Amino acid sequence: MAIVSAAVRINGLVISMPRPARHHTILQALDEATGVGNVADQGFLTDRGKYMTRVEAMQEAIRCDQQFRDPVRGAELFSENLW
Repeated sequence: MAIVSAAVRINGLVISMPRPARHHTILQALDEATGVGNVADQGFLTDRGKYMTRVEAMQEAIRCDQQFRDPVRGAELFSENLW
């Protein structure tokens, strides 16, 4: 599975935007619409629609040999690493 977009999860609902959207873009839109953007869990969606946490997404990106744009630091994936 490849990581294809940034996503946030709030109360079991997953919200994403197509890349190059970043987490802050999604959180800002969510906050403007609902006022609860700051309580969302940040992660990513795969090409199969599976939500993964930042740590799970990093492991998957490495396993799939995805190309990293920026140097990887730590165990968590950031959208800046990919696009």
